[in-house]
Amino acid sequence: MYSAWIKLDDSLPWIELEEAFQTKAEAQKAVQEVLSKAKIKISKLPKQEKRLKPR
Repeated sequence: MYSAWIKLDDSLPWIELEEAFQTKAEAQKAVQEVLSKAKIKISKLPKQEKRLKPR
């Protein structure tokens, strides 16, 4: 049995898919399906700071 885990970024925890899979190929396919359907929304970004011009 295989469990499938997804890591999006180092600052976020691992996400485990709920079901267990019989083969590694099934687990990889499930992860690909989840990631292909993922919707990512940027909710807020900090204002851009003014940068000094290089000399």
